[in-house]
Amino acid sequence: MNDKIQGWCPDAYRPMRAGDGLILRVKPMLNRLSKVQAHAIAEISNQFGNGVITITNRANLQVRGLKSNDHQAALERLDKCGLLSCEKREQSRNIIVTPNWVNGDMNSQVHALLLKALPDFPKLPSKFGYAIDCGTNRLIADASSDIHFESADDQSVVIRADGAALGKRVHINNLITELGEFLNWFSQNKNINETRGRMRNISNELPVRFATDEVIRPRAKLPFSDKHIGLAYGELNADLLANIADKNNSIQITPWRSLIIENAPISRHFMSNENDLRRSITICTGYPRCLSGYQATKSLADKIGSMIKTPKDIHVSGCEKRCASQASHALNIIGTSTGFDLYVGNEKTPSWHGNNEQDTMMYIKENHAL
Repeated sequence: MNDKIQGWCPDAYRPMRAGDGLILRVKPMLNRLSKVQAHAIAEISNQFGNGVITITNRANLQVRGLKSNDHQAALERLDKCGLLSCEKREQSRNIIVTPNWVNGDMNSQVHALLLKALPDFPKLPSKFGYAIDCGTNRLIADASSDIHFESADDQSVVIRADGAALGKRVHINNLITELGEFLNWFSQNKNINETRGRMRNISNELPVRFATDEVIRPRAKLPFSDKHIGLAYGELNADLLANIADKNNSIQITPWRSLIIENAPISRHFMSNENDLRRSITICTGYPRCLSGYQATKSLADKIGSMIKTPKDIHVSGCEKRCASQASHALNIIGTSTGFDLYVGNEKTPSWHGNNEQDTMMYIKENHAL
């Protein structure tokens, strides 16, 4: 257990040390994998890692258990199949795209402009990210991002800071110039280091010029189905990914830690029903696989899951970073160095503290109907 909480996320060039080896994060372009790319990731995981692959809430894939001596070989394999940018761009390429994008639409246009401009932007925290949500409905308005791009009309986009209700409407031809002004303001804010570099924590300081226009597109959800498959705890193994690739020409990764595919193989890991009770719990990796984690998450989540009778909204995190979800859930169970803190809804301070997993389970069972 490491008392030092990491303030950055891994990428392909900078894997992060974890309890089970290195974590290699792969960022598919537009969050979509080709058959060849999916097979390559599965092969890297089996050959160089421990066979475990997790999906992040930024629609990335993480290959776990990588050995240091194999890092360069893994990079070469990723580069060969088009899964790498240059190192400078890769570090800042934290981009989520609405999963129903198509070639040539506003989403892909914004993505292309943003990708080209990334190296020219001011230095930003490594976790700083973007969500491109330019569809008829806003599907990823709550995604883990600092800047949201949302449709206004066929030629205009609203740039909205995370945490702000209003944004700034700009023509797509002026998008990068206007975005640069947002980012210059953010990078010069004296408070960003104190808030670990997230826009939502200083959105109340946003200058009026960046928050003048309403977002007109409604929010919506993309339900699970036989083509939109959830994964229990956002985890799959390399062999399962290879099996999926065998049956599909492309795989869309989503920030809900799920996959959109045409042909799903049979697997107990899949959730294709909105009422699947495993959807009730969101967890991070937790201790001991995560060196930042104070507490294990999966064992507690499994025990809570065994008691759930109807769909719930529960988040279990191994530490205060809350990597699996930054949203406020009905019940938030956060690991600390002395046990678990419980937050109900958007509480800023915990309503209860348990010294261990057993105490926490007993309290939840007695005080929160499952």
